[in-house]
Amino acid sequence: MMTMTMNQLKNVKDFNVKNKKVLVRCDFNVPFDQKGTILDDFRILQTIPTLTFLQKQGAKLFLMTHLTKDRSLAPIKKKLEKHLKDFTLLDNLRLDKREEENDQDFAQELAGLADIYINDAFGVCHRNHASIVGVAKYLLSGAGLLLEKEIRLLSQALENPSHPLVVIIGGAKVESKAKVINQFLKTADQILIGGKTAHKIDLKSDIDLKSDKVYFPLNHKKDLDIGP
Repeated sequence: MMTMTMNQLKNVKDFNVKNKKVLVRCDFNVPFDQKGTILDDFRILQTIPTLTFLQKQGAKLFLMTHLTKDRSLAPIKKKLEKHLKDFTLLDNLRLDKREEENDQDFAQELAGLADIYINDAFGVCHRNHASIVGVAKYLLSGAGLLLEKEIRLLSQALENPSHPLVVIIGGAKVESKAKVINQFLKTADQILIGGKTAHKIDLKSDIDLKSDKVYFPLNHKKDLDIGP
């Protein structure tokens, strides 16, 4: 997806979905408390415009997502029911090991549910998983409104950014941040690195962390979130 230009990228508006079954890859991997209550529904709400657009056009929705832990999707379904009519929410994709293996039989099983595939899960587009790249081999495919927006904004920030441009990077998956940092070293005015990325990133890596563009929080050795 990320190598495409915006002109090459088909989206939900390019398809006639009336009376069609549409399989949508969402990113509902939201945080929960110990009691199973959703702490932040931001990711769910961001995908609602794509889903409501499809329903207004007469599509029957089949939604799929993953969760990092083995927990019920019931709270997510309850949130979705506040915004959507009838829809089907599949079980946690990662409960089936074939998802992360990009197993083609599993991809075909998912594809068999629908006529059209829409990807609206920007956060997992780099994954070589059955629900991301596998399904797209077997169905007419396009981007959701959220994915299209994410690509447009990121492309603008990388290729023709407004200045001053300050990039804030955090999170725990340090290995996936290195390429991002290197890209933004070319265009950003400052890069602020926080969270576990600041704590774990290796000064011997191939990133120019001594650049005068790069800033670490004063407390990053404590493995805290971004601070002063």
